[in-house]
Amino acid sequence: MKRVTLPALSHRLRRIIQLLVILGSIGFVPILAHATSTSPGANTISVNVLLNYGNGTLVWYNQTLVPSTWNFFNVTELITKGNLGAVFFASFGSHFVYSINSVGCPASNIFCDEAWGFWTLDGICWDLPFVGVDMIPVSQSRRCSCRHSLNVDV
Repeated sequence: MKRVTLPALSHRLRRIIQLLVILGSIGFVPILAHATSTSPGANTISVNVLLNYGNGTLVWYNQTLVPSTWNFFNVTELITKGNLGAVFFASFGSHFVYSINSVGCPASNIFCDEAWGFWTLDGICWDLPFVGVDMIPVSQSRRCSCRHSLNVDV
């Protein structure tokens, strides 16, 4: 396992990131689903996204065609059909996603004891990027996962 020093972040955010790294294992039988987007063309890219709800439910969105200029926040909006709760933090240049398909924290308490983490697949290893989901262009990684964790103690 590669040791990484976290940048100067708030204690709460640093703890959330550390706990998500610990809780980031994936395993159970996936369900396949398909999102619709643009038609294939020179300016599109195919991505595979896994939504892991943390309760044994895994849903893959394979070969989802999206514009090559998109980032993974755009992809998450597409595959959930806009059913996600997120707040944009200008200081990080990215969204904090607190709910996907009505699973996660309520809008009245976005920092509850549940969390969604974003992971990218690098070879055979799932990695937690240390940037927000908006900062990862689809051209950088073709496979990613959003994983829900319960009872995150921060």
